[in-house]
Amino acid sequence: MLVGHDNYIATSFVEKGHDVIAVVSGDLQLIDLKGIDRFDFEDVKYAEYTGINWGNVRPLSKSFLQEMAYCETQFLRMADRLYGNPSYSKRKAHYLRHLRFWNSYLEDKKIEAVLFFSSPHEGFDFVIYALCKHNAIKTLYSSPLPMRPKKCTALYLSSDIDSAGLSIYEKYLEICEALKYEYPVIDDIAKPVRYYIEELDKGSENIIPYTLHDAFSFRASVRKYYSFVVQVKFKRYYSALLKLINCIRRFDLGEIRKAILINYPMDEYFEGKQYLNKYYDHLSVKADIKNKYVYFPLHYQPEASTSPLAGAYVDQELICQMISYCLPKGWYLYVKDHPRVSRSFLRSKSFYDSIASLSNVKIIDRHANTFELTENAQAVATVSGSAGFEAFLRNIPVLSFGSNFYQYAPGVFRVCNESDCKQAIDSILDGNKASNKKDVIRYLIAVSHYAIEYEFHDLHDASISNIDLNTAMKNLSNALYEALGDLDN
Repeated sequence: MLVGHDNYIATSFVEKGHDVIAVVSGDLQLIDLKGIDRFDFEDVKYAEYTGINWGNVRPLSKSFLQEMAYCETQFLRMADRLYGNPSYSKRKAHYLRHLRFWNSYLEDKKIEAVLFFSSPHEGFDFVIYALCKHNAIKTLYSSPLPMRPKKCTALYLSSDIDSAGLSIYEKYLEICEALKYEYPVIDDIAKPVRYYIEELDKGSENIIPYTLHDAFSFRASVRKYYSFVVQVKFKRYYSALLKLINCIRRFDLGEIRKAILINYPMDEYFEGKQYLNKYYDHLSVKADIKNKYVYFPLHYQPEASTSPLAGAYVDQELICQMISYCLPKGWYLYVKDHPRVSRSFLRSKSFYDSIASLSNVKIIDRHANTFELTENAQAVATVSGSAGFEAFLRNIPVLSFGSNFYQYAPGVFRVCNESDCKQAIDSILDGNKASNKKDVIRYLIAVSHYAIEYEFHDLHDASISNIDLNTAMKNLSNALYEALGDLDN
């Protein structure tokens, strides 16, 4: 079964002898293979299963619902992505509908493997993923490595969210055993992963984060102005209109009100971005890099980077509270918001107040250079962000509060509770950075064994890759086929 993949992947698996039972895709007109159950991505996202006779769908038992309680908790938060920020009762109704349908479908169709295009984070796909784990059905999903436009645009595959990156770590241990006391050679790092190590020669002032990439050239400025006036503004209002139409189509006045509030904020939870930016600026200070501090760049939400990858730490205030509580006297936690925060509706005055109320926490100017903050930090905290990977590359200790491909790398401390956090900070205080350039090169060699070069576009629909889409799809198809074979062994 394929979720989020298109016709190329479906066709390639059929040609290789696999039975593709079902496809959930936004491009159903491209899926022209006979005998495949087809589900429209947007319809399924909103629990609309057209033509289903629910009298033939197996009901849910009390014990089963209790066994799936973690899935329910995750889904309720993921529903932040749905139009209009639906109420609890609407979210719960969607969850139960998804759970009942897919639990019955997976068993009735005898599904043996589900391949997701990305980490399941839309809600319904996480329900499918959780059911697969519950019923020992094989899963695979792809996630992007940190982007370097025209340098490194790649994916890696995982079969389990919690243990993402474990295969990379095992390969790293093999490389360490093979090389032993030999110094690794940078040329052993396959392209495009090699660019990460080559970039380290740049100073922090010369590195532009991908979210701000190419922001200062004249051509880019003209292109972005055109895009904003002609495309972004139009798309924003067009998207808002579609959201309202979807709410009206579903006959829910509460949803319509919330859809309006998101686009035209009028209450505390849906405060306008201009107001929140000004309030953030009011609370923020210029970073003093001479202080001893842990740097925590907040994640954009709602997004897969925290839901599901943060698990119980999806509320980022919890991470701030944990670090603040465990920091030694004289240390600070520097918190800086995500560059795209103005597009998020999961920020509020109370969110910032909660963080600012912690005495050893400083909210940092949103224009501060994130690489400079990283290079001068005692440690960097993250859930799954590229900031943690940037710190690892520079031998800066990392406090990892979620699942990511580098969570098992040397110098990365996985934090699940107070004890983990205190032990990590004590280790850092003792001068144990746990990694050096040799470790980094060895780990990148391991990463390059699993990197799949892929094709991506920026917000202006311009390619940021060095390969075309057909090559990218072939790369992904071959990698999925090989990884699925590994799972069978």
